[in-house]
Amino acid sequence: MWVDGDFVGWGGFQLEETGADFGLVLDPAHWGTGLAVATHMLNAGVYVLGLTVISIALPLSRSDPTRAIARLGFRPAGSIELDGVRFRHFRLDAREWRVMQRR
Repeated sequence: MWVDGDFVGWGGFQLEETGADFGLVLDPAHWGTGLAVATHMLNAGVYVLGLTVISIALPLSRSDPTRAIARLGFRPAGSIELDGVRFRHFRLDAREWRVMQRR
């Protein structure tokens, strides 16, 4: 992804049976732009791609991301195991996203 000619990172959506998984990796020099970049991408996911449910899986080793993820409207959805590794699981309903964006 590029913002104002600068490479800020990469990310995207992977379609799954129950919605789409969302991933975002920012260059450390652009960590302060995460909320804006994620908001832009989630808008594209909901309004352009028509996604209805978006999920995030974060490793348990990562410091507690709940507050940052909640600012984007994601809610805790338990944990999942992928290839023998446990992850915190968060979900965003597109209806909730639309309501948040109107505020």
